[in-house]
Amino acid sequence: RRVAAAEWDNQAASDLRLAMLSSTTEPRALLVLLACRLAELRAAQAAPAPLRQALASEGVRLYAPLAQAVGFGIEFAEIESRSYEYLFPNELARVYAWYAQTWPDADALLANLKARLRAHLEAAPALQGLLSSVHVSGRAKKVESTFKKVITDGLGRLDAVMDVIAMRVVFTPADEAPAMLAARWCSNQQPATEPEVEAAAEVITTDDGAELITGDEGAE
Repeated sequence: RRVAAAEWDNQAASDLRLAMLSSTTEPRALLVLLACRLAELRAAQAAPAPLRQALASEGVRLYAPLAQAVGFGIEFAEIESRSYEYLFPNELARVYAWYAQTWPDADALLANLKARLRAHLEAAPALQGLLSSVHVSGRAKKVESTFKKVITDGLGRLDAVMDVIAMRVVFTPADEAPAMLAARWCSNQQPATEPEVEAAAEVITTDDGAELITGDEGAE
């Protein structure tokens, strides 16, 4: 079933995460807390189902977002994956099967696409001389991230997920890029006609709408 966003990550969970972050003066204490919860989730595999699901619910609503907030989402990604496994075992298994069938080579495909995109950008005539570097990064969406998107966004089906692979491009401009762009812009402008030049010299409208009279009539 679709899980409403308010149900999945309600205000109480958000307030509790904020309280934990604001009340902790030693950041390493949060890492210890996250490590302890991960150990509890691992051990819960043999625990009764109600306890396992309670720990998993806290893992998804509280500890996984907390790990993201402190910059250790990758290191503690297992909190989210194990939580989903305990809460939705059958549904998660179907997502894994869909990934294996639809995107078996997602990581290899991503590496190929990144290399091709960077080569294309570096060879693009319109960018020649304007850039000092081009950095292309990317990621293949994890199964757990896709699963969360499906159940919280109400997509209805897995093939509606359009961002399994995403790339990001960062351009670093060359020092001479502003001058080159200015020269290109000027070369593309049509020269002004003589009447246009005379009209521009007579009346100049400022941003606030006032007209400054120039030329023979003078200006105040």
